[in-house]
Amino acid sequence: MLPKRICRDNTGAVVVTYNPDDGLPSRLRVIGDQVAAVLVVDNASSEGCALLRECASLQGVEFAWNETNRGVAAALNQGLGWARGKGFDWLVTLDQDTVVADSFVSSIDAVFAAYPNPDRIGLLGSNYIESYRGEPLLPPEGSTWVEVVFVITSGMLVPVAVADKIGPLREDFFVDLVDHEYCLRARSRGYSVILARAPLMQHRVGEPKWVRLLGKRLTTPNHSPERHYYMSRNLLIVARDYLVKEPGPVLGAMATRIKEMILVVCCEQNKWAKLGAAARGAFDALRGRMGPR
Repeated sequence: MLPKRICRDNTGAVVVTYNPDDGLPSRLRVIGDQVAAVLVVDNASSEGCALLRECASLQGVEFAWNETNRGVAAALNQGLGWARGKGFDWLVTLDQDTVVADSFVSSIDAVFAAYPNPDRIGLLGSNYIESYRGEPLLPPEGSTWVEVVFVITSGMLVPVAVADKIGPLREDFFVDLVDHEYCLRARSRGYSVILARAPLMQHRVGEPKWVRLLGKRLTTPNHSPERHYYMSRNLLIVARDYLVKEPGPVLGAMATRIKEMILVVCCEQNKWAKLGAAARGAFDALRGRMGPR
């Protein structure tokens, strides 16, 4: 049975860093004011080291220094182990550049309280403002929550007891679709994935650019070739494992991936490197090669 409330005393946060920018201290302070403690897991940053040492002096902030870049999933699993050791019931998982609202935890608690079957909640997430476009991912109007298939890892609230049952995040994914796989795994065990409709954070996906295609102005994620490798590889693994159980969401994710590749071809620079990386990722998925590239 899950605890009845999400509050400062029973909640920790993990923030994964890699060459962070100067805004990190202020972002840590905002989430630090809402939780009992924050763990920063640094994946062997080569830049911003002085900034990270400054952050280590912040009250309530602890650090784990990885000697190599172990990937997002491994860092989040370190956070789960830390939260378990601290006796926390909940863990907020965050990217280094995500800006959460001052009311993030209390607003998520209100969603948790409003959901009619809270013991079946596997993961909680938040609607967000896409920082490049300045618009929320979903229209915020309507009920305080909506049941979804996927939430992103940044701004995700994980019940530690649920993580104990469904297992750790897949470290062999390294990065990309770690959240998709975890959400689908939770759903396959009978848990619900819930999204707060209110946009409680600002978040950026990729390195977006405004482009024009067929007379329309739109944004393209502009991911690096490396990210295209992991997205293609890991999506095929997700499809292999969950297509039969969750055909709609998996086919939807594949359609989104195809649209992204069309944008690469039509609108992005360095397209051949990106297409080649995506092809290598697909090939590695077919031959079962996982882990870091």
